[in-house]
Amino acid sequence: MEKVKTMPPEGELWIVGNDDAAGIGALGVAAGLVAEEAQFIVHSVLFEDATLSVEEREGWVHTIRQNPKILEDHLKVTDAGEVLVRRAVQGSPSVKPVEVKNVGYSKNSHGHRSVAAAYPPPAGLGEVEVAVEAFGLTDLETEAPLAAFVGTVDGREVLGYSHQKLLDTIVVDKASITPLVDSVTVTDAVSLPTSVLPAWVGLVELGRIEKNSVVLIHNALSRKFPCLISH
Repeated sequence: MEKVKTMPPEGELWIVGNDDAAGIGALGVAAGLVAEEAQFIVHSVLFEDATLSVEEREGWVHTIRQNPKILEDHLKVTDAGEVLVRRAVQGSPSVKPVEVKNVGYSKNSHGHRSVAAAYPPPAGLGEVEVAVEAFGLTDLETEAPLAAFVGTVDGREVLGYSHQKLLDTIVVDKASITPLVDSVTVTDAVSLPTSVLPAWVGLVELGRIEKNSVVLIHNALSRKFPCLISH
């Protein structure tokens, strides 16, 4: 409360705590300040992971402040790194309404998979935002699998690779995508690379196989057929 007395009108008050009795109480204080229509901006962030250091928490808060898509008045950050919105009261008109533009397929802290709201970061220098049409991957259990994807950038279809959570909108480096050839279907585009790439890396990149090389395939087994997720 002493801090509140000296807050300038253009200031921001951030209340940070654990997701425990004390932290929830702090969130209640922040919500109360919003309800009283304080002249300054009030935010609160609760962390499910109580082991985070002060520097790690400050890093999270900095990331949240820099990303307008996840900047809300009351937030909770889970052990899995998910940012959840939680409000105790509806405050003044300055409180931003929750607007979910993107969704993702992820695994929660209990191991259950679900489709939930997602907040991709804004595209930086040398990056593009891709509206994903389909993913092709070989291991669904990995939280951030190496996956081929087909999507659209500025109205044109592209093919690329992503090593992040499965979201319907992703931000990738421009160098990681290439235009999709018209004669290639979306299913083939996302299925074939994930099947062929491991063999290519093993035989060409690591094995240095050449046109006249002699290859002995001993006790060979095929990979699982890729899992295809389309929406």
